[in-house]
Amino acid sequence: MSTATPTAVALAAPGECPDPSCEDGAMIDTGEACRACEQRRADRRTARKTGETGGPRAAAGRPGWWECVVCRDPQQGTASAHGECRRCQAEATVQRLTAQWVQEDTERQRAVQEAAATAAAAEQEAQERQEAEETARLRAETARQHPELATLALSAVLAPF
Repeated sequence: MSTATPTAVALAAPGECPDPSCEDGAMIDTGEACRACEQRRADRRTARKTGETGGPRAAAGRPGWWECVVCRDPQQGTASAHGECRRCQAEATVQRLTAQWVQEDTERQRAVQEAAATAAAAEQEAQERQEAEETARLRAETARQHPELATLALSAVLAPF
């Protein structure tokens, strides 16, 4: 005859995850988050947002306890209005903020690249303008020092060949 309590039996029973290497949402061998559990949480969160699931439900056999609609973990006390436990709320906030920060960082990088490209184009234009001014100055100086070359250059331009 077994003296195990229902709680001990529940702990020893396989969880909801189909991956045998998963223990409470983490892979036993690597310690990384279980992708299957993450996907199930995302699917449940999406279902909750689209109204496909109800609110939190009472935890079976545990008066005063409720079950999170995302992770299905039992929680003691009064259920939140949206049915998510604090951990799932925190995870959702972290995901939302991470996505927002990645987007902001991408926009910042794009703005920096555009500014760098604009600055490079302006620098190139200034350099070309400076070279053109230097060329004009050198031609004027050469024409002043050697007027015969200016006449020769003009005749070469006007030559019919």
